[in-house]
Amino acid sequence: MNVNSCRRGPSRVGIGLILGVGLLAWAVGPAVAAPIDPGFDYFVTPASVGAEVDLSSAGLGIIPLEGVPLPNTVGGLDTIVARKMPGPPEGNMNQIEIELVALHLTSVSPPAGLADLHITIDAGDRFFTNLMPQPDGTGAGPSPFNLPVPIPVPPSTGKMEIMHDPPGAGHMGAMFRACFGDAAGCDGTGPQFGQGLGMPNSGIFANAIFVVPGGDPANPADRIQGLAAPPIVLASNGKFVHSPVFGGGGVQIGQITHVGPHPPDPGGGYMPEPTSFALVMLASIGLGLLRRRLG
Repeated sequence: MNVNSCRRGPSRVGIGLILGVGLLAWAVGPAVAAPIDPGFDYFVTPASVGAEVDLSSAGLGIIPLEGVPLPNTVGGLDTIVARKMPGPPEGNMNQIEIELVALHLTSVSPPAGLADLHITIDAGDRFFTNLMPQPDGTGAGPSPFNLPVPIPVPPSTGKMEIMHDPPGAGHMGAMFRACFGDAAGCDGTGPQFGQGLGMPNSGIFANAIFVVPGGDPANPADRIQGLAAPPIVLASNGKFVHSPVFGGGGVQIGQITHVGPHPPDPGGGYMPEPTSFALVMLASIGLGLLRRRLG
């Protein structure tokens, strides 16, 4: 099996997060100062260049995937990652904790006409207080996304190492390398800025929900099967640019590349993003149970 994943990032689509009346996305532009504060990184997965899950071994071929816009957001964003700690001062380097806050992807069409597949993560209750963002993870809820997550799963945590540009470098931003997973999957991946990125008990933990074609994953009557996936290791590296985009902590991702055994297709000018690599294991496990149930 293999998966091909391409994502648009905020620098391409000019998106911002809107969480209630009066909170508007800031226009992207150069920042006066250059701190890297706790903040969110946003992603969009269009169907035209979205993720693909290869289920040929299950007799279902390649299943295209696309993002489902998260509630209370604009620009069609379907994935949010939190940087929970401040980045280093200019000219310095440090490691920070990151967490996948929200994710919702779905199959573009029902695999073999059997069911729609939805992949969900929602930790928004810990990153928002009512509708106010708390990127350090100190939120008191409720989640502004309220995604269906029928199976309890651990937090999807990881680490990011940031190398901030030195003073006088034009405030262009910073380079980073990031990973969700343990030392076996994270250490030794990407540019070697410093120490390893592995964290015990970390990784991507998601729900895989199969529903009747056109069904609502939030409606138990439409669900065929709900599964908790095993942890998935995901690694990437790229660059930040300084920007006052709302909730971004003074930066936004300007370039990101997946690190793994199957290089993504960079065609079309979209930035590769690794999140949907997890779907290989999620979908293959889920469809096996689904076919036994419906067959």
